[in-house]
Amino acid sequence: MPPEIDALLVQLEVKASPGAWVLNTVMTRVAALAAAHDWQGLPSPTETTEVLRLRRALRRHQAKRGIQPRRAKALVAEDVRRGSDRDSGPRAHCIRVCLGRSPTQ
Repeated sequence: MPPEIDALLVQLEVKASPGAWVLNTVMTRVAALAAAHDWQGLPSPTETTEVLRLRRALRRHQAKRGIQPRRAKALVAEDVRRGSDRDSGPRAHCIRVCLGRSPTQ
């Protein structure tokens, strides 16, 4: 990517820092684009043969170079409970109700 465009994306807060995105970031953005098209009832440009082929090639390329995708730690119910106990806002109230706890707990 040209440095001017990269700097502009950072300035517009589309990117956190200059340089290439990691593959998982690209895949997440592609998934968001597909979802946006689906919500609008439009055909997704991400499902074309060329894009699917490119995604597979990128994954293979990373595997050949030994690059392992980073995985986020799974969020478990106990984490949600702990977070809702610390907060008193409307989201915490909804979480407590969904967990079957009284809103005041």
